[in-house]
Amino acid sequence: MMAESSPPIGTPTHTWRTRVAYHECDPMGVVHHAVHVQWLGNARSDWCRSLGLPYTKLEDQGWWLAVRECSVVYEAPAHHDECVDVKLWLTSRTSTRMRHSYVLQVDDRVIARAHTELVCLNRNWRPSPIPPALLELIPECGHTST
Repeated sequence: MMAESSPPIGTPTHTWRTRVAYHECDPMGVVHHAVHVQWLGNARSDWCRSLGLPYTKLEDQGWWLAVRECSVVYEAPAHHDECVDVKLWLTSRTSTRMRHSYVLQVDDRVIARAHTELVCLNRNWRPSPIPPALLELIPECGHTST
């Protein structure tokens, strides 16, 4: 599934900013493609923290949000010392899964679009309903189902 290009009007978003480190660049002088996926994870962690429920609290309670699916469409390069904004929003959720879309930008230039699907796992590594503590905090999205 392709990543959404922008959130629907009125959809809550979260933006996490990073500066490209030298070690994140490949010999061609651009950010290595694998780094974008790390940035998606950092942005999601920051999103949870901003909601008041950092991943560490979820893990302490026996819940994990595991990446089930990840897709990135690369549109332009990013270079050492540039600031990258990773904007994310929740596009759908079920009782056990959440899907986020992302737009990665340097200034007004889109460098990538992405989406991830997370599945909630319990201590036995089995899919489990998203904990009520998290459900209460995450914004409503247009495609909520059971």
